[in-house]
Amino acid sequence: MPVTTETTRVCTAADIGLELTGPDAAPYIAAMNKYLAKFANPITRDHGEENWVTGTCLCLNCMCALDGVLGTFQWGLASGEGKCVECGWPCRAHHYPKIDGENIFDGVLQMILQYRPKSEEGNHANPAIRTH
Repeated sequence: MPVTTETTRVCTAADIGLELTGPDAAPYIAAMNKYLAKFANPITRDHGEENWVTGTCLCLNCMCALDGVLGTFQWGLASGEGKCVECGWPCRAHHYPKIDGENIFDGVLQMILQYRPKSEEGNHANPAIRTH
């Protein structure tokens, strides 16, 4: 099945395991969800635990493992950007989401997330994306 905006759900903070609680959590979760909206919900292997050799995160287009020693993620020239070397689908591995101009995290969120496919209106987060 071709990858489309209909088959690819938007990534949320809960999808990447980010749980914040407390009275001040709402603006941070909203900022994270706004940042993550340009990415697809990660597809993971069903083995239930992280595997550093074969990886856990799968490419939404070709289903090859992106992470792990045998992963297909390849760094690009722009900081944090890359692609699946098998099919070329664009990804980002380093994230610096901000709220009021300040980074939400003390450092960088390191997680391979893939950009969502082009929408019916022709809008998408990354110009390198071409749907099939």
